[in-house]
Amino acid sequence: MRVAVIGASGIGKQHAKWFHLEGCDVVAFTGTSTESVEKTTQVLKKLFDFTGHAYTDVAAMLKETSPDIAVVSSPPSLHLEHSLLALEAGCHLYCEKPLVWFGKGTVEPHESLLRDAAQVRDESRRRGLTFALNTQYVAAVPDYHSFMGTAFEECLYPETMFMRMESKNPVGQKEYESIWTDLSPHPISMLMEWCPAGIVDEDSVSFTVERCRNRCKFDFVSPEGKATQVEFDLGQIQEGAPERAFGVNGRIACYEGRNDADGVYRSYLRCGDQEIITEDFVQVSVRAFIHSIDDPSAEPLVTGDEGLRNLEIQLQLLERAARV
Repeated sequence: MRVAVIGASGIGKQHAKWFHLEGCDVVAFTGTSTESVEKTTQVLKKLFDFTGHAYTDVAAMLKETSPDIAVVSSPPSLHLEHSLLALEAGCHLYCEKPLVWFGKGTVEPHESLLRDAAQVRDESRRRGLTFALNTQYVAAVPDYHSFMGTAFEECLYPETMFMRMESKNPVGQKEYESIWTDLSPHPISMLMEWCPAGIVDEDSVSFTVERCRNRCKFDFVSPEGKATQVEFDLGQIQEGAPERAFGVNGRIACYEGRNDADGVYRSYLRCGDQEIITEDFVQVSVRAFIHSIDDPSAEPLVTGDEGLRNLEIQLQLLERAARV
């Protein structure tokens, strides 16, 4: 299948790499300027055998290259525009998180964002196109249970769920609530995997926002009334290695992504002195998306419906955040 990447200088270059390695033809990408696309072209050529074209106009790229798949990894405030352009061009849609977000410098009503997200979901349905959100840590859940020696079914609606996630960026690039925008879809997606029909107990929410740290605690309640005590600890660092860890019922695994001895980027889970190596979670997400296009009975790792629910929870919690 032919793939076009809308925004390939950040995470988009990793999407391009994995789609290539999964057998797709990456035919084009877009950037913001002539200078930026020249730079990104060289980066892509170092990652894989990229022979596609570079554009600064999304509509022109979609019209001239006729891709089967469009990857939307542009800034979140542009996701709505770019997703609808891709669907209008007949592309299956693989969207980076969050599904949609506020325009820069604006704060729209949360209901407006949810309507925007639903518009993308509904348009993909109307056109019969596959739509997925990339929150790849869901792929870690089976590996986590294999590593811990626990059965997934036994951990549905656990007593507790915890995730710590840090990212490394220059000072001022992501701070305060923008940390939540960037990182919270990942722990929310894992929470939804363990508690698929849960809802937030709004009275239980404790959410503090600092310049470089977001801490959110709340109860997530099953249809039968069982409460899972949830804690997300999300941070922004400038030095050292980002810490990432997650688990349920007090059994926490640390995560790291790095190249193996053969130079292949892999996922590593560690608990104490034990460690396992698995496929990169983005690779698993990309493969599942491609398979769901080939096989109508299959689903992406995270569907459009799940992406919309993820955004709803993200906004519901953010409404109760307080800066300290």
